[in-house]
Amino acid sequence: MSYSHDDRDHKAWVAALATRLRDKGVDVILDQWDLGFGDDVPKFMEKGVRAARYVLMVCTEAYVKKADDGKGGVGYEAMIVTGELVQNLGTNKFIPIIRQKGPDFVLPVCISTRLGVDLSKPEIDEEAFEKLLEQIHEVRKNQKPALGANPFAAASREWEISRTTNAAKAASVDVPVSATDAYHRALEVIEGGNATVWRRYQQAVSASATQSLLNWRNEEITEFKTKADLISKALSGVECFEPYIASILAAAESDKDGYSNQLGWIDQMVNQPGWEGSGIQFHTAFPKLITFVAQALVGAMLVEKGRMEDVHGLLTTPVGRRGYGEELPLFVNIRINGWPDSITECTTAWRLLDQTVEKWTWVAEAFGGKRQARVAISAYYLAMNLLCFVKCAKHGKLSEDEMRLQMPLCFCAWREGIPDDGLKLLLKKRVFLADLLKENGITDAKLKSDWALWRDMNSRWLGNVYRGFGMEVAFPHAKLPEKLERSPLSI
Repeated sequence: MSYSHDDRDHKAWVAALATRLRDKGVDVILDQWDLGFGDDVPKFMEKGVRAARYVLMVCTEAYVKKADDGKGGVGYEAMIVTGELVQNLGTNKFIPIIRQKGPDFVLPVCISTRLGVDLSKPEIDEEAFEKLLEQIHEVRKNQKPALGANPFAAASREWEISRTTNAAKAASVDVPVSATDAYHRALEVIEGGNATVWRRYQQAVSASATQSLLNWRNEEITEFKTKADLISKALSGVECFEPYIASILAAAESDKDGYSNQLGWIDQMVNQPGWEGSGIQFHTAFPKLITFVAQALVGAMLVEKGRMEDVHGLLTTPVGRRGYGEELPLFVNIRINGWPDSITECTTAWRLLDQTVEKWTWVAEAFGGKRQARVAISAYYLAMNLLCFVKCAKHGKLSEDEMRLQMPLCFCAWREGIPDDGLKLLLKKRVFLADLLKENGITDAKLKSDWALWRDMNSRWLGNVYRGFGMEVAFPHAKLPEKLERSPLSI
């Protein structure tokens, strides 16, 4: 909700409206609830506007003036809104809530042509509020009548029946009974090219997954006697989201524009609706563990499809708990990329990830085999490792005192040449990798000198982690600078 702090009564009115919306199942982001001392206010506003499905702009006279004059927080939000409208003029994301005196109201220039909801009366207009709820929940009680058959085209009736049947199938948002069904259904919806149907399908699968996870959390939990018990219980929780993960992986696999680079699922997965923040850490932090599995599989598919720009977008997207100031880019967010708090050891978390590859049959289908899925995951984590190197090298933090590995190298322990094949897969996009280094000011000479320090640090990490397991684990891209110089045929 975007509004101006006109006075205490207006702030109370906005909070009351937000409360009513939450009572009706609408998850509202409001500064009075979600912004605390020390938080970055512009960042909070920017994320709120960009991440929300709808933005309710409470248009008082003072709000309109500040928006048009570009003053204060309202002016900053109006600038963000204008930017989004430039990118997508057809969006219905921004809804004016009119609260003004007199019959002639005004709206900010950026949304002056948008149809709004008039809540100017002292008592909220129940009919208007109900219509607002219908819009937000995307349910219309006053449905448009179905289009009848053309009485002059009897010859085409059979085709019309077939078309109508196919359209009804495409618009169906029934929740699939299994993850495999969810994967195939997602591919069908994406192929149909109807963005509205896709959004509703995603919402339905996500809502079902969230409810399943809430039910799972309410089950009695016993003390974990072994790591195998911990992994088994954790896997049963992650499987609540298996159909949703299957659907977003299908989007990553898609060749259609506008699907593979969708990232809204990350924030939604980390910030589960209705998730209780108190209790044992295994439960309270569990959404991060689900996100750990999801980002590994989705990132792997993006590498498999050669979409390195989308891989970079995924790895650099900020992730964290809403309102807690914990946002970090995914590639350095250790609670998401390798050390989820529910399973504090990265090796144990990796065993869980490996079991999803082994157990979830649709993963093998999507990647063309379990081994190839592991190869692609290795390539994705190698890309993550390279991004960590770029960050350290760019900011001159490659000394032993400052250098920290902020992502796991557990994929290096996979056998059968999987890490090496992961490197080969990543090097198919050597032009992108070279451009990434160049754009961050890392010359060939700097790469060779700094990479030696980075290689040694990574090798020490592997030795420290796996020596206790009696394993010798190598760093697969130890000679990355040399490999980037070679032609693609000599990998």
